[in-house]
Amino acid sequence: MPPQRHPPTPSNPKKPRGPKATAGPWTGAEDATILRMRNTQPPSPWREVTTAVNALPPGGRTQNAIGKRYQQVLQYDDQSGGPLSEKEKTLLRKAVEDLDSGTDRWWFVAARYAELRKGDADTREMGKVGVKKWWGVVKSEEGESAGGTPKKMGNGKKR
Repeated sequence: MPPQRHPPTPSNPKKPRGPKATAGPWTGAEDATILRMRNTQPPSPWREVTTAVNALPPGGRTQNAIGKRYQQVLQYDDQSGGPLSEKEKTLLRKAVEDLDSGTDRWWFVAARYAELRKGDADTREMGKVGVKKWWGVVKSEEGESAGGTPKKMGNGKKR
């Protein structure tokens, strides 16, 4: 039996390329499809999510890109749609104040918020995307410049 030949690729002109991933921005329809399919019980398998997302325009998203989009952006984003309660605003202010003396990493603020709200069913869960978004809302309601992030830590010197 003759040896098998691999289809062409750029590094191997005799091997064809796979589908090209879309380089454009994510659409709301893609995000909604990912959330709908992953928030069901049990969550839809990634291959089914990929098929459904690629049926939408522009298409061409890889399973890896879809998984990263969910894990890094959508998974912890606030989906409730309603405004923050006074209790949630107080917890968020406290979380930012606790770390305002020194970090621009929203993950730490989100972790502190989660620690403060532990066991409180009246407050929503928020990851770093939700915390950053709602902090901007709280600051604008207070008439302050949201400024994006808490102050950076350190003395400005590189280590």
